Amino acid sequence: MELPDVTGLRIAAARTLLEELGLGADVSRVFSGRPEGTVLHQRPVAGEEVREGDTVSLFVAKPYPPMPDVVGQDLEGARTTLEGLGVDVRIEVVRQISSAREDTVLAQDPAPGTRLTPGARVTLTVAKRGRRGRG
Repeated sequence: MELPDVTGLRIAAARTLLEELGLGADVSRVFSGRPEGTVLHQRPVAGEEVREGDTVSLFVAKPYPPMPDVVGQDLEGARTTLEGLGVDVRIEVVRQISSAREDTVLAQDPAPGTRLTPGARVTLTVAKRGRRGRG
């Protein structure tokens, strides 16, 4: 039989259609700006010949992760937290003289809760020891 195109469908509708044809579905979730649960890609592609019992790989949208609140963490901990999100972000560090412990995150941009897309720049302002200038 010829595999139908299930891209653009919600995952539940795509699974139902495939099950009705006697096909299985293997779902992988990938970051996307598309609505959560939307089928982005399928493998094999639509139009290819498949047999009953075959499995179709579906790549389904999941939302980009929100920026966590890393203020108060040390720089290394903040980097680890950001790297653990699974989205490749560019971390820019700005050092600011402060009485806080060295390498403590004092501020962040973007704000907590902002969705992080691949390549997004995250600016962390971290404490550095030193003397404040006089006005």
